[in-house]
Amino acid sequence: MAESPEIDEREQEVSLQRIEKGELPLAAERRLKALRDGKGGGFTSDLSVAEFALGHELGLQMLSQVMGSCTYQVGWQYMAGGYGWDGSIFGEITVLSEAWNEARSRALHRMAQEASLAGGNAVVGVDLQQGEHDWAEGGIELVVMGTAVRDPQATGKWVNLTDLSVQDYWKLRRAGIEPVGLVFSSACFFIRRGMMAAGNQWFNFAANEEIREFTQGVYAARETALGRVTGQARELRADGVVGVNIEHSIGMQEINAGAIPGSLVGEKARGLVVTLHVTGTAVRGAGHTKPPQPDLQIRMN
Repeated sequence: MAESPEIDEREQEVSLQRIEKGELPLAAERRLKALRDGKGGGFTSDLSVAEFALGHELGLQMLSQVMGSCTYQVGWQYMAGGYGWDGSIFGEITVLSEAWNEARSRALHRMAQEASLAGGNAVVGVDLQQGEHDWAEGGIELVVMGTAVRDPQATGKWVNLTDLSVQDYWKLRRAGIEPVGLVFSSACFFIRRGMMAAGNQWFNFAANEEIREFTQGVYAARETALGRVTGQARELRADGVVGVNIEHSIGMQEINAGAIPGSLVGEKARGLVVTLHVTGTAVRGAGHTKPPQPDLQIRMN
């Protein structure tokens, strides 16, 4: 019997309340619980045949393909940074950085929830897709996908997320190194050259020269993001981070200039925004050497 529209509306309202708290919709939770209890049919996985077979050799129990998603509205963008006497601006757009970090955290948390509901204690092959859309001006979207597994060797209390392939996961396990979690950070820096305020020009075409402010922005964004990632690794008591991936983008953007000295209320500041996204897998045990395991070879002569 089909459910009444009133029940559907009630369920949607409850699901929206759960999403607001960073949790999963009711329908997703029901499906995963049914799968865990053996009532939801066969499992799905985004692993290749080779990865799936290797996972079985490693002792991993493949459970389900899991996902986490978050579409996030970026708030009023101000910046904390320095303002030069010549009208130059340099600093981090903390609101934008925090939006990326919070959206990614919510998406990964939801994926970990799905893995836990399916009976898993780890997710391998986490793939993170992020972007911005014309239909959601001022918004960002993150979607993460992976395969939930039950790893008998995992020692962590929480679901262990890793963007490593099953092959790399197996290599670390064989070397006595334990993946302990996915670490990530984003940093967004705003740069406006001093000459822009005076002549409203981006570049000085009089001579060849390095645009020092923009180079400095890339370095500042990288050091900020990497510093946060290594801080997360320390909280996980990891020895280091492997498989570090750095993505960066550069584009024009306007921010509210109300806090900039000499600016009028409602005035906009136009400049270059450098954005860096850093992800990697924190590992433990990499500081200890382990003797190589001998391979048994039998010559059939």
